[in-house]
Amino acid sequence: MSPIVFNITEMLGHGFCIGPKDGKMIRDTIERAMSSGNKVIVSFDGVVNLSPAFLHSSLGQLHLRHTEAELQENFAIRDVPDGKKRVIERVILQTMEYSKKNIETERRRPAE
Repeated sequence: MSPIVFNITEMLGHGFCIGPKDGKMIRDTIERAMSSGNKVIVSFDGVVNLSPAFLHSSLGQLHLRHTEAELQENFAIRDVPDGKKRVIERVILQTMEYSKKNIETERRRPAE
C-alpha cells in the first residue's frame, strides 16, 4: 500500500502554519490515517511560516502519542522549507522534555 501524502498548504488553504487549532487539525488527520493502518507523509511544500504553537500541537503532540518506532515505521515529513528542519526538531524535543518533566513531577507529588 502506498503512503498517503498530506500537503499542509493544501489542507489549510494557505502556507501560514501558525495557530494551534490548525496544528491539531493536521495531527487529527494524520492520526486517523495511521490508525487505519496507513503510512503517512506530510509535505511542507508551499509553507511560508511555521510557528512553535502550530508545531507543538501538530508534530510535538504526535510524538507524545506514538512511540518512536511507530513513527519511524509509519510517518515521515518532506519538503521542509530551508532552515525550518531544526525548528521542527527543537519543538518536538521541547514537547517531549516538557512532558517528561510533568510526568516526573506527578510521580513525586504525594497522594491525597
